[in-house]
Amino acid sequence: MANISQISRDIKKRLKTFDFNNALKYSIDEAKTRNYLIEPFFQVLGYEPGYENGKLITEFDADYGNMKGKKVDYAILFNGKPRIIIEAKKANFATDLQKGPLRQLNDYFTYLNDAQIGILTNGVEYHFYSRYEEKGLNTEPFFSFNLSDIDGSDIDELSRFHLSAIEIKSILSDADEKYFIDKFQAALTNELLEPSWDLLKTIYKRMGGNRMSPQIADKIKGLINSVSLKSVVDSYTLRDTNNANSGIETTADELQVYQIIRTILAQSRKVETDRVGYRDQKTVFSILIDDNLRKKVCDLDIKDKYNRVLIIEGDRIDIPEIDDVLKLKKRLIEKAAAFMQ
Repeated sequence: MANISQISRDIKKRLKTFDFNNALKYSIDEAKTRNYLIEPFFQVLGYEPGYENGKLITEFDADYGNMKGKKVDYAILFNGKPRIIIEAKKANFATDLQKGPLRQLNDYFTYLNDAQIGILTNGVEYHFYSRYEEKGLNTEPFFSFNLSDIDGSDIDELSRFHLSAIEIKSILSDADEKYFIDKFQAALTNELLEPSWDLLKTIYKRMGGNRMSPQIADKIKGLINSVSLKSVVDSYTLRDTNNANSGIETTADELQVYQIIRTILAQSRKVETDRVGYRDQKTVFSILIDDNLRKKVCDLDIKDKYNRVLIIEGDRIDIPEIDDVLKLKKRLIEKAAAFMQ
């Protein structure tokens, strides 16, 4: 199995030697953008130009319906099937990259049934989309980054797309999970901001009420606010902490390291410490910004008090003594500050 940490380090090293600003300067049209920006970037991920599996195939045939002579800018084949297709635009593309070009990419997806991941890029921005059942693409990317401002978490995610490590099934599974969670959170937020009659009626019924009225609905609606929701969150936190069946046990060591890191971050004016939190899962304890797994400062892997590992951007760092965390102050602050925008 490919070593993702090593791949991440290799990608980071190769990107440092890539003269992005000079390449951007000469990318004055789509052809040059492909030559100077897009193709060199995919070579960093192990995809050399060619005509076989695992190669970056240019001008891939994509005829559909009565439309003949249609070609996708790039395709990457696995087992003879175009699993990844890429729509390229020039670097200084004037309009929103995710509007017109996305519709074009979606058209290809509609008819290329073997395609599973679509990438939209102008050599600077990269947006990754997955198929939405049989209806083409999801309307939002599951992963995006800007090559001019790429950070460690972006590189960690990119390492999964490296030719030596890519597992499309796993990537799509995680993308589906992200889409589901995003839609759930949006739906829950909208429901709480503008409660439906059904929700208000259900709450009133749990309060012991029988007949709902507009007056009672307004009264309940007024009680759904930040104060009452914080109380609910506190109840959930307590329940999760005490739920032995969850299989999750937050240890004193984990909390101690977390508090030290939070104190370290508080010393920087670039970091808003009220946005720093943690999420303890069965396999890892993560320190996050905004409770967002895509804004991960670091992970903790603690087997016992003498076997503690802090993981930053794929690098595993032994911390046999708790105070060893202090040696990572600069790196932790830089990582957290990058998510403060």
